[in-house]
Amino acid sequence: MKQESDLFTGMNGKNHEDGYYCNLPQTSFIYFDSNGTILDCCERLCKNSGVSRLDLLGHNLFEIKDNQNLLKTIQGKDLAKPFLFEGMLRLPGANSGIQALICLYRFENQGTNADQIVGFIDLTSSQNEFIRAMMTSDHFRIIAENSADAISLHELNGKLIYMSPSIVKLNGYSSKEIGQMETFDTVFPDDIDLVKDALHEIGNGHDMTKVKYRLVHKSGNLIWVESTCQSVNDKSGKPYAVSVVTRNINIPKLIEDSLKLSEEKYRTLVKYLPTGILLLNTSGEILEVNQALLDILGSPGEEPTRSINLFKFENLVNAGISADLMKCIQDRKVINGQAEYISKWGKKSYLLYSAVPVYDSTGEITQVIGNVRDVTRIKRAEEKSQQQIDFLNIVINTIQEPFFVKDEHHRWIMLNDAAIQMMGHPREELIGKSDYELYPKKQADIFWEKDSCVFENGSDVNEETITWSDGSERTIITNKQLYTESNTGKKYIVGTIHDISEIKDTLVKLGESERKYHDLFDNANDFIFTTDLNGVFTNANKALLSRLNIKQEELGDFSIYSFCKPDTIEYARAVTAKLMEDGTIDPFEIQTPEVDGKSVTLEIRARMIYEKEIAVGIQGIARDVSEKKLASEKLEKVNKELHELNASKDKFYSIIAHDLKNPFNSLIGFSELLLEDFDELSKDEMRDYVGIIRNTARNSLILLENLLAWSRLQTGRMVYNPANLVLANEVDATTTVLYSLAYRKKIEVDNMVDKSIQVKADQNMLLSILHNLLMNAIKFTPQSGKITIQCNLVSIDIEGSRVEKAEISVTDTGIGMSAEDQAKLFSLTKPFTMPGTEKETGTGLGLLLTKEMVEKHGGIIKIKSQPGKGSTFSFQVPVFVP
Repeated sequence: MKQESDLFTGMNGKNHEDGYYCNLPQTSFIYFDSNGTILDCCERLCKNSGVSRLDLLGHNLFEIKDNQNLLKTIQGKDLAKPFLFEGMLRLPGANSGIQALICLYRFENQGTNADQIVGFIDLTSSQNEFIRAMMTSDHFRIIAENSADAISLHELNGKLIYMSPSIVKLNGYSSKEIGQMETFDTVFPDDIDLVKDALHEIGNGHDMTKVKYRLVHKSGNLIWVESTCQSVNDKSGKPYAVSVVTRNINIPKLIEDSLKLSEEKYRTLVKYLPTGILLLNTSGEILEVNQALLDILGSPGEEPTRSINLFKFENLVNAGISADLMKCIQDRKVINGQAEYISKWGKKSYLLYSAVPVYDSTGEITQVIGNVRDVTRIKRAEEKSQQQIDFLNIVINTIQEPFFVKDEHHRWIMLNDAAIQMMGHPREELIGKSDYELYPKKQADIFWEKDSCVFENGSDVNEETITWSDGSERTIITNKQLYTESNTGKKYIVGTIHDISEIKDTLVKLGESERKYHDLFDNANDFIFTTDLNGVFTNANKALLSRLNIKQEELGDFSIYSFCKPDTIEYARAVTAKLMEDGTIDPFEIQTPEVDGKSVTLEIRARMIYEKEIAVGIQGIARDVSEKKLASEKLEKVNKELHELNASKDKFYSIIAHDLKNPFNSLIGFSELLLEDFDELSKDEMRDYVGIIRNTARNSLILLENLLAWSRLQTGRMVYNPANLVLANEVDATTTVLYSLAYRKKIEVDNMVDKSIQVKADQNMLLSILHNLLMNAIKFTPQSGKITIQCNLVSIDIEGSRVEKAEISVTDTGIGMSAEDQAKLFSLTKPFTMPGTEKETGTGLGLLLTKEMVEKHGGIIKIKSQPGKGSTFSFQVPVFVP
């Protein structure tokens, strides 16, 4: 509410930059409390009443009989709502009363039990209308000037009627500049239709609508705002204006840093009230009349009006005014009234009137003084005022944050709906209460101390903890500003509250999340990094810093290419270029430089970093996949071996089912013949049968031994135990075992291995290899042939390193074989065999077994042969290095 000291001051044409204007002369006023005690009055009133101002102060108006009607009018009137009184006002000590038309305004006093009342006397109709509007908008301005939101009132076409100072802050233009602009000059051109549509909705009956659009700031910047538009309706419910609360949503704030209180003084209003005066006799005949009454009654002039009998004048009779004039005479008392009056020409007016009896010396009523005032404009102003009050309520309750006003005693005297909801009590239970009556003492002590700081320092922006109406603890930011009455010095706190509990919780969770992910980033085993567009590191976790053996502050001296082996840098640059071109890329691998003699394979996943859709860097994760690749290779090898093992197993079963079964059939067949025909067979025939049985049994044993050896190899039960061996000795041992076979075919076996050569081999496997190759050579070498065993030392490249091996060869002068047959020798699916020079048979399993045992030694077996020119089988085993 506007403070009374400002109301009494008045402004004479002063133009204020914030956009408020007033140009009315001063008027008479009286200031008293609801008990009737006069607190102040103007010199004009004292002069007109013939009483000294000092003699009036402290005296009681209501103790004077002539002022009883004034007392009755005041009683029961609402606070902060203007009302009118027309009638007798007699000041203490005055010889007579004043027939007055008074515009009264009642408001709550701070510090006493009595309300205070201010009255404006002798105002003109136009001035009364204006003061009513100004007094009504007074509440609005305190809210508007202290709200962080921009508040304005517009016609339905958007034309500005009223604006708060916050609009100047919002768009950077002064109110003077805004006043010179067209309606939508500050709206971004592309968004003008949005704003017009919102206004159109209000004009078509929508109570409220919201619209988001852009304003063009004076600096040229665009500001996103959200406006809540609320219709302001007349009594019929028809919208005639739009109230707008505009909020800056471009950079959300917790609340404006301060609520600035306007110290502009409101102008005092009005000097004279339009009053019609008449004098009539007890018969209703007009004796005297002024021009104001003629204007009110709609009469052409004083003389024609004198012929009117007011008791019988139809227009006054219809309005009930004639009856009140007669009642004044009958009841011998002052009569006050109001009525709707329709003139002879049909003009409708609202009139306030009073009738005062005039007595002669004998106490008889001889005349009646009538006071008639056209309050049509006031009536309309009341309707408009009510509309503005409705608008004010809409505005303060549209503000989403709690808004409040406290007096010097820390008592709540004004709260908006948001504040009521926050506190959880009806408004009537809060007004006049202090924090100690609403909050726990511990909290109330804090609030009291903070409020005291505002009274002392003028403002306070503070973060506090408060118990909300639902019992929850909330964190709030309270912005309080001091407002001081210039006349009385009374102080008030105007404040807003912003609940930041969710923001606070979000910040805490965000901080925890940042710490969590920073820990994950810093302690990850993978190498996590960011670079600029040139690949230079801008950040890296501990694992990468450790790998590069550098400190965080040294990162700028290294790039992602520090990860790469020299021969892979160009590949890495090409991948990076593709990433920057496409914005994404599939995982890729690079080889790192050797550290401690070891190079690793890194799998890198990378993506671009964007700021405002502009690429500013690269983010990547590198993982050591060396073991993974090794495991993959091992798995592939195992799968291959398993496949071969399955094939060999099938062959093994086939051999068991066929090759191993056939010799037993032969053994059984010849033994049965020998047994059945024993008495009839000659010794030579018996000798042949026994020879066949012996050879079959011997071949079956060899086959069985090979099968068992192959089985042990495939199942891992044949353990590879390398030892230092003199190769020539092992060759001699093998030739000795096979000497009888070679002797029968008169084959010369020549061991040409140097006795100085030592190998590192599994003795059993080496003997088996030599045995199988020599057996094979004897089988396919004819009578009087020759077999030569030799050894040469060779250097072989294994994974980039040169390794020395002993290459052992078994060369025969046998029948040889074609290239086509050579390709069949080591087939797992179909082992190859053919008869020897003397029809010797075999399974082909011996060479397969030989190949696997050679591979156990890390070597390979090779064959060189031509049909009719013999064959050379060679294989490698490791050389013993002392």
